Amino acid sequence: DCEVLTTLTPDTGRILSKLHTVQPKGKITFCTGIRVAHLALKHRQGKNHKMRIIAFVGSPVEDNEKDLVKLAKRLKKEKVNVDIINFGEEEVNTEKLTAFVNTLNGKDGTGSHLVTVPPGPSLADALISSPILAGEG
Repeated sequence: DCEVLTTLTPDTGRILSKLHTVQPKGKITFCTGIRVAHLALKHRQGKNHKMRIIAFVGSPVEDNEKDLVKLAKRLKKEKVNVDIINFGEEEVNTEKLTAFVNTLNGKDGTGSHLVTVPPGPSLADALISSPILAGEG
């Protein structure tokens, strides 16, 4: 199941409180989740802001690479950046997610990122040192 937990907001506290309610369950439907996030972004109030999705992937991505690349092309056309934090299943997912991010970025783009966190390091530490939290620039 894909669901939007909160409407778009700059309120970090609200986002964090909703994140604490997230429980692992069911199967991952990566493409559906990204489509739902994209749809939510289309309803944002500040149309001048860049569209950016951050996805945490901790289960095997069952979508095939062809579908991921097709979705990435559509998102690129609509100028949506997607940052992916891949953890827990890095061996299974890295190839597919790399193709997705490379398609989004195109030849010279750098707006989307894939951070693969191997078992062991803290997820928070890996994120803090990643380009995802470095911001646009």
